[in-house]
Amino acid sequence: MSVSVVEAEATLSPTIIMVRAPEAARLVGVSLRKWWVMDSSGACPAPVRLGRSKHWLVEDLKSWASLGCPPREEFQARKQANQAG
Repeated sequence: MSVSVVEAEATLSPTIIMVRAPEAARLVGVSLRKWWVMDSSGACPAPVRLGRSKHWLVEDLKSWASLGCPPREEFQARKQANQAG
């Protein structure tokens, strides 16, 4: 279920910082339907809302994958701990 960081970097332009659900699902290797289930159940990083649409930070997807795809709450806690110190 996880995407390799190398795969993500090879697939995306360095200027792309956010992706919508279809691209996030493709990067992770799941169907779009599965991605929405993961989002609604808190199994993937939290999206950024732009108007009514959801986007995911590419850096969050890379970090999430490198940590072994932990649940959203655990990922957010680890991300905050990393930023704090």
